[in-house]
Amino acid sequence: MRRLAFFFALLLIACEGKNDHPVPPPDERTLGKGFFVLNEGQMGANNSTLDFFDYDSNSLITNIFEARNPDETMGLGDTGNDLALHDGHLFAVMNGSGLVQVVEAETVELEATIPLRNPRDIAFKGGFAYVTSWGEATFDQGNHLGTVTKIDLGTMLIVGQCEVGFQPDGLAVVGEQLYVCNSGSCVAPMYDDRVSVIDLATFTEVKKFRVAPNLRTLVDAGNGKLVAVPWMATNLYMIDTQQDTVIELPITGSSVAVKSGAIYSLGVFYDPANGYAATISYSLFSEGAVRGSFITDGTDSQIVTPYAVAIEPESSEIFVTDAAGFVADGRVHCYSPAGRLLWSITVGVAPAKIVFN
Repeated sequence: MRRLAFFFALLLIACEGKNDHPVPPPDERTLGKGFFVLNEGQMGANNSTLDFFDYDSNSLITNIFEARNPDETMGLGDTGNDLALHDGHLFAVMNGSGLVQVVEAETVELEATIPLRNPRDIAFKGGFAYVTSWGEATFDQGNHLGTVTKIDLGTMLIVGQCEVGFQPDGLAVVGEQLYVCNSGSCVAPMYDDRVSVIDLATFTEVKKFRVAPNLRTLVDAGNGKLVAVPWMATNLYMIDTQQDTVIELPITGSSVAVKSGAIYSLGVFYDPANGYAATISYSLFSEGAVRGSFITDGTDSQIVTPYAVAIEPESSEIFVTDAAGFVADGRVHCYSPAGRLLWSITVGVAPAKIVFN
């Protein structure tokens, strides 16, 4: 996505060689409406890929980064952690390769490569990008504070760093402040449980406050509110940045999308006692109450490893990815706003993030 909840399972997978997905011939036409899929791949295998589904032709272009950048012999990179579209540029955060790939969104041609140690997630404000980084932390030496790196989007150069908590992951901008969840994943079982707040004008951390252990990401819920998502199978939390309050929500999830005040969540979690894929959930939360599963036609039984959820901004269609055990090609399922399956496509290994173009 990128997901430490699955890190332990991925360590058990023998990863070797580059991805063997066929690379389509180069295509010089610009892309239209559709969506990108960042396929995380297997850790250490350097087989992350980028796919694009074209609405006009109703077709999938697999491995589009390699097709449009044939001289990049290492491909997109290892372990795609985050993907974001901003001002006509697509940013792929490659954790395993230690870099951020910046491509022109209409052509998917590489524009810049920004090296960072253990980069995780990305957010934007004005003319800058902000990327969380674990820095030197490893699982046998996790007592290094992480950082947020500030990148000038005009030059694609690093112009600042701000130290935060242990192993920072997701981040979100609210007004003139940047909220960063500190996971502490490398100092388990003494996980970090705090959110850092950075003043963007001075690019300094102004405070930390406790939310929950081992936080995974922050999702903008509008009106100054953020949904905090832990890595483990615990409930979600709502942060009201205007009131400085934290409320525990009665739903779980490892991936969350918010649309019109409703929270769509799904997840597979790692349970140290029982192993991988211990819990699967699909939830819809709105108006202060759980509305049940957002999949209403029973087709969720066909999904092996629900990995990411996204809402199409215009149609409100619900997109769900299936990582299918992380060893074979995954799937993307499109549901109507009412939760009924419309269509499905096969994509790359471990589809972790969908971005609409």
